[in-house]
Amino acid sequence: MKRIGLVAVSFLLLLCSEASAQPKKVLFFEAALAPADTTFSAEPAGYSKLTAMLRAAGTLVASMTSGDITQQKLAPYDIVVLHPSPERPLREDEVSALVWFVVQKGGAVFVHGGTAKIVNPFIEIFGVSMDASDLVDITSAMKESPAGRKFVLTRFPPRSGFELAEIKNIGFYGGAPLVLSRDAVEVATGDEDCYSDNGLYSIGSFPPVAAVAYVGRGVLFVKSDRTMLSNACIDAYQNAKWVKTVFERLAAAGETELERDRSLFGLRSQVKDLEGNLKVSTEKQTKYESDLTAGFEKVKGLQNSLQAAEKKNEDLTAQLNTLEAERNKLLERLDMFINPDNLKTAAIGAGAVLLVIFLAGVYLGRRTMRGRA
Repeated sequence: MKRIGLVAVSFLLLLCSEASAQPKKVLFFEAALAPADTTFSAEPAGYSKLTAMLRAAGTLVASMTSGDITQQKLAPYDIVVLHPSPERPLREDEVSALVWFVVQKGGAVFVHGGTAKIVNPFIEIFGVSMDASDLVDITSAMKESPAGRKFVLTRFPPRSGFELAEIKNIGFYGGAPLVLSRDAVEVATGDEDCYSDNGLYSIGSFPPVAAVAYVGRGVLFVKSDRTMLSNACIDAYQNAKWVKTVFERLAAAGETELERDRSLFGLRSQVKDLEGNLKVSTEKQTKYESDLTAGFEKVKGLQNSLQAAEKKNEDLTAQLNTLEAERNKLLERLDMFINPDNLKTAAIGAGAVLLVIFLAGVYLGRRTMRGRA
């Protein structure tokens, strides 16, 4: 029985080790690019050296040169590299599919160059945007670019989960700076005298050229210069070592989630929850205030009714007092008639009147008798 249990455990461990040893899968989306600029092209503008380096590390590489981006097509892959073409903008449903890939599937998206008009509708969702200007750095310029449009980068700020400590320098072969907000943080920047030709970034602003934004297990990586990884440039400086390290970090993003500091996205999510709770609390408070106002109006109405009742009571009291005064007068008069002396006087007066009437009647009767005689 114990042997069976040991065999089962060994089998499970074998399955787990095989599952963990599964090679990472990378998809390059490069629709509308010239064949010489694609992933498998051996031309100077192609990326066959990058492809060979990834394959040497055990990574499976595929290229998508046509068709639409959908969740179903992205689902099998761990990393998606966008080679945006100015002739191939991303549609809204494709942006939604890419967001799903990062946020829900936990995949990694590497936006490799491009223009602001093409890439911003997607990367702005994660707090990154690409400016339309070009960077200039005269003091770090390459020999072939005395105007400073091509220069050497030496600043790689350490970021939890995306350290590039072993990298000392890489080439920048022209491109735009990035604008960061919310979740994203820079992982490569120009130095103190690097600036943008439209004034967006001044000297001393250290304009970012590569940035990362973590979203749970998923991650977005953006770099504005695509020429650096081409066959013509990948062997210069530490370009190859840099991109190898970047792909290693992207591949391990899901595995290192618990080791990373809580991302700004997570903090913003908590802030959003707090804002939601505050909204509910505000709604409750508004309801309480509304109920309180209604209660106050009701109390005010009752007070008005009470005042009206008190006024009516005062009027009734005044009328009652008047009636009592008249009643008292009538009682006084009645007392005058009921008094014995007054009754005696009245009786004598009445008797006298009756006597006078009787005598008058006798007198008239006699005269009448005499007249007939």
